[in-house]
Amino acid sequence: MNKLLFFLFISLISFRAIGQQSFNLQSAVQFALQNNPGIQAAELKIREARALRGTSTEMSKLSVTMMNGQYNSVRNDKNYTLTQSTPLPTTWAAQARLAREEVIGKEKSLASVRNNLIFELRDAYDQLLYLRALTAIYVTQDSIFAESALAAAKRYRSGESTYLEKMTTEAQSLAARNQLSQHENDLRIQESRLERLMYLDQAAIFNGKFEKMKISVLADTAAISTNPLVEQYIQQEKISSQFARVQRNLLLPDLTFGYFSQSLIGFQRIDNQETFFDKDKKFTGYLVGFSIPLWARPQIARAKAAELNARAQHAQSREITHGVETEYLQSLQEVEKNTAALNYYESQANQNAELIFTQAITAYKQGELSYMNFLQSLENVLNIKTGYLGAIR
Repeated sequence: MNKLLFFLFISLISFRAIGQQSFNLQSAVQFALQNNPGIQAAELKIREARALRGTSTEMSKLSVTMMNGQYNSVRNDKNYTLTQSTPLPTTWAAQARLAREEVIGKEKSLASVRNNLIFELRDAYDQLLYLRALTAIYVTQDSIFAESALAAAKRYRSGESTYLEKMTTEAQSLAARNQLSQHENDLRIQESRLERLMYLDQAAIFNGKFEKMKISVLADTAAISTNPLVEQYIQQEKISSQFARVQRNLLLPDLTFGYFSQSLIGFQRIDNQETFFDKDKKFTGYLVGFSIPLWARPQIARAKAAELNARAQHAQSREITHGVETEYLQSLQEVEKNTAALNYYESQANQNAELIFTQAITAYKQGELSYMNFLQSLENVLNIKTGYLGAIR
């Protein structure tokens, strides 16, 4: 019965795979990275930030004016003036550095999004393999309790057991069957979760074996600085600091350059001689100046706010770094704890579970063991087996 149920389960998985895409963990990660809209959006944000780097040298529009009228004599003269205002080179340099840091910030954000997606996908994939590993245990449990229920019913009819034992075994068999049914639903839910994470438009088959990994438990807190989330927040701190520098530079004066060309119709004394100039003669010149805000308080407020934001970002990046470091060290402790548990299971508990299982079934069939003691022995065995898989997970 046990082998039959397990064969049917494997056959169901194999049938599901016909005409569908098949993935292992690595190919699932690659597929998700290529099709996830969050990744695509982050990549577009990088392109946007790169395109915006051209705005770092932005200056005001060129001003072109024409003046026509009697500004020199009763005759109508014309004046053409071109003026251009521009920030100081230091402001341009600060804006260029800000734009560069913005690009790096978007790249760090993409790395963080990719890292989160990979983690979530690996976790979901491992959970699916873990649930599949549990299937063999639940199938075995269902088979044993079903056989026990049949045996108890037979013994009850022959007068060898009580009605209470018969009802207890039937209830236990139904509970085991329900647990297996719920477990199969969990498997389908987990497969659907993976398909949603990968943005698959159809069901897929996921291959892999649930087994323990070789993990180094040597603490390397220096590696925290390369964590994508930490790098993202540190880069955001740099962006905020550079933005504050730009805001301070905007308090500096702007330079103004100009050129004019105009007519001055009339007589002009040149070398003590009166010379007439008509409208075709142009007089030219240039102008240089600077502009400063008469009311600087608004910009001072923006610079102060930017400085406070930079300090807040610094505190936040410190908090994130500390949080990641704490979680990392806790994870190492979890690895050590579960490694010790695995050593216990593999050196003693698993062998004991097999021995208890074999002897309990034999003793129960021979009538040497009551059903309650038999049930207790099976629960101990199942707890060991599920505990072993849990330690691996």
